[in-house]
Amino acid sequence: MKTNVKTSESKTDILIVEDSPTQASDIKYLLESYQFTVMVTQNGLEALDWLSKNTPLLIISDIVMPGMNGFELCDKIKSDKRMKDMPVILLTALTDPEEIVEGLLCGADNFITKPYDKKFLLYNIEQIIQEKSVPMAKNESLRIEINYGGKKRLIRAEPQKLVKLLLSIYHGAIIKNNELIQTQDELRQLNERLEDLVRERT
Repeated sequence: MKTNVKTSESKTDILIVEDSPTQASDIKYLLESYQFTVMVTQNGLEALDWLSKNTPLLIISDIVMPGMNGFELCDKIKSDKRMKDMPVILLTALTDPEEIVEGLLCGADNFITKPYDKKFLLYNIEQIIQEKSVPMAKNESLRIEINYGGKKRLIRAEPQKLVKLLLSIYHGAIIKNNELIQTQDELRQLNERLEDLVRERT
């Protein structure tokens, strides 16, 4: 897979916000191998400081971080007039439905489940960058009140953005389900081989 997106040599394309040096290095290496220019910050506060002086094409942020989590960072970005249109991709293990609700509340543009699928991550990055280059008409935001976990939440989002986010979550769930099926098949094949070995020795 090779990206068709032309990136600028004079500025950073993607900001990574990740407190794990290993995971940050892994994502940085992947993106730089596809000619993206990348900056890494270790937490939300450091990211906001960097963003006060720089404007990347998009931001990829972990959710669980010390000091300021990914939801709080995304909310700060979307509440700032200068940065509100900056796309934010949140990386999540997606072990709790509450994360989906929080992502909708803070205005996240996309969810990528961890451990992430490289092709899926690159595909979503390319889609977001291409969409930024083609201005689209702004639709009136929906106001949806939901009751989850005993709390009433008011979600405001443009219909198109809401649908894209939910489709992204669904696509990510399909990938995880396919990985689980593949693992189960591999375990079944391994058990069959072990049973054959046992029979050969008896």
